[in-house]
Amino acid sequence: MHADWYLVQITADLRRHEPRNIGVVLNVGEQWILRFRGVDRSGKINGRLLRGIGVSKSTYQSWIEYFARKAHTGRWSEALSIPEKRPSNFSAIHGGTIMEIAGEPRFLADRLFSEMVTLPEKPIQAPLDLARHVLAEAQIEVHERILLPGRWDLDTPEVPIPFDFGLGEDHRVTLEALSPNPLAISYLRTRIDAVERVGKAPRIIAMLPLNRADRDLLDDLLRPVEQHAGILDLDASNAANELQAMVS
Repeated sequence: MHADWYLVQITADLRRHEPRNIGVVLNVGEQWILRFRGVDRSGKINGRLLRGIGVSKSTYQSWIEYFARKAHTGRWSEALSIPEKRPSNFSAIHGGTIMEIAGEPRFLADRLFSEMVTLPEKPIQAPLDLARHVLAEAQIEVHERILLPGRWDLDTPEVPIPFDFGLGEDHRVTLEALSPNPLAISYLRTRIDAVERVGKAPRIIAMLPLNRADRDLLDDLLRPVEQHAGILDLDASNAANELQAMVS
């Protein structure tokens, strides 16, 4: 079966006529698959990914809905003829025809989108900022920069051991945001050991952005703490729900 694909473009300044690709529309038989910059699979728009394209979120959403409506009601030719009717910041053009496709069409749409649409670089957030965001999304109130009693060695005096977050007045759950590297994890293990030298440690949750870790070395990386702490992936789309389950 063949597939036709189209580029959806925006020209912020019609005088300069410098179109920018913002979406891909794929037609395979009666199936239409649309991928747009800043729009997830549920249709929700991420405003951050629209920065720099020159239109408001509401305008962008109305045009996305327009293209989807034309595709799914069999009137895609009307979307292609937009420039012929009136000057417009949005347009759709035929990108090409693929005579034979293999596999699911949605995977082809994903590939075309990744090749044709440039997304803004996602700023790298510090683990502590990511952790604060997940805590807020999960609606979990914590104390920051808490201190727990501990000893660095058995024959040394008791000292306060710092952690990032504590849940409850008695810090029954202690949460630590850290980078997924051996040094940070080793330091967390050292602090857990210090707290355990003066009694039973509270529940510990290590919060890490695991997309930044080498996946082949992930098990070895986490082994020093995974028997002593729960592991939360800050990069997971359901991180807030996972955290709620871990602290309940």
